[in-house]
Amino acid sequence: MMRQALAWRSDAACAQSDVEDVHKFFPSGRPSTAPQQLCARCPVADPCLEFALDSPWPPNAIVAGLTPRELEPLWRERHADAHDEIRSLLGPRWKDER
Repeated sequence: MMRQALAWRSDAACAQSDVEDVHKFFPSGRPSTAPQQLCARCPVADPCLEFALDSPWPPNAIVAGLTPRELEPLWRERHADAHDEIRSLLGPRWKDER
């Protein structure tokens, strides 16, 4: 089931790009515009974005043309209920860095 659910990845524009360019998707400092240009013509940008937002970890790469800074509020909104549930279970021990 999981393999079939992720089958879209083989159609991703980044999957067809040079391995040397992969590091550009993980910006340190000012991000390169190359990944965003690649994502702009990607046929599977929507499922890529959904995959990133469904992840239990905040995005740290350029996904669907969005930088980690642009993705973070979307990810936090998607996971707000989980944060609230953890906070209610852990009480004062919960350190929320939102």
